Amino acid sequence: MQTYMQLATETLEKITRKLKYKRLDIQLWLSNNGIKDKGLQEEIMCSIRDIIKRKEDFDEHRPLLNLPQKHKRDIKRLVCKSLLENVPTLGKASKDKYLWSLICDSLKPVYLIENTYIIRQGEVLDAMLFINQGTVCTFSTNDENGIRCLNKGDFFGEELLNWVLAPLASSGPSEQIPLSKITLKCKTKVEVFSLWVDDLKNIVSGNHLRIKKFRRIIGCTDAKDELEDLAAKSLQAAFAAFHRHMADPKQKTRTSLARKATKCAMCFS
Repeated sequence: MQTYMQLATETLEKITRKLKYKRLDIQLWLSNNGIKDKGLQEEIMCSIRDIIKRKEDFDEHRPLLNLPQKHKRDIKRLVCKSLLENVPTLGKASKDKYLWSLICDSLKPVYLIENTYIIRQGEVLDAMLFINQGTVCTFSTNDENGIRCLNKGDFFGEELLNWVLAPLASSGPSEQIPLSKITLKCKTKVEVFSLWVDDLKNIVSGNHLRIKKFRRIIGCTDAKDELEDLAAKSLQAAFAAFHRHMADPKQKTRTSLARKATKCAMCFS
């Protein structure tokens, strides 16, 4: 019994030391990302302690890869709010809370080391990227301005978003995914959030009415959308006229007499 208690005490002390060592880095990450809610911070630390208790490794430098799904969702919605708002098109989506949440929940955290190529010029642009930490260099073979840097808050790949939202034909965007016009290479360790093309397509295809409204907000409509809007307005006008017609007592009497006359005609026919 004494041996068991001694082992349990040693295990607890080991967990406490390990958690204390990781706590500083995790709290720094939370602070750098504007997560100041003490309650949420404590919940996250409790989850990390449980993970360590299960003798699972927890990478404090990549916290979003290990945390429970609930905490991932809460953190992404807080952290990515400002990142998404930096994109003119996506910033307008914030008016639709449901659509905004879908976009935030679809973001995937990606961690890259320095000198890693994210995408090369001419490759398929299959994700939109939002820089959360670190520095990414961009350059192209036909850019006279040379190398540029993307830092926290910057984004890349807005043309992919425009491509998915473009109401081309009846089936949506064309099959030809845009190609990257520039090369992206990590200058430092980088943390980015990626919005993959398949996730974007799923959001668009599964929320037709919301996306249609969003297209109208950003001025991305075609002749089909305009015809549908015109048909909807005409139908609304017809219903309004019908209700006005029925609200008039004289019209009600005329309608009632007309119905009786029709019934009589049917009886004698």
